[in-house]
Amino acid sequence: MTYKKALELKKAGFPKESFRVIEPNKKYPNQRGTINAPTLEELIDECGDGYFILERSQLGWQAFKGLTKDINSGKPVKDKKTAVVNLYIALNKK
Repeated sequence: MTYKKALELKKAGFPKESFRVIEPNKKYPNQRGTINAPTLEELIDECGDGYFILERSQLGWQAFKGLTKDINSGKPVKDKKTAVVNLYIALNKK
């Protein structure tokens, strides 16, 4: 998971206590931020009850919520975890 995507997930209110995003050290610009990312299983659990679809096509991974794919993760991405993160963010827009 990228640092930028982790910040989006945090802003969307991901509740996991062990999920942390530590800002990069401004004193040492070459140091990157640290991420303790949730597992794929934790991400799926936080998407709530009901139908959940994780789909892979030639274009990449997408995640959907609902039988008719009412809410989706947006454009296909390279890995399934990012697709589920995008779905969580879509479900929890503020």
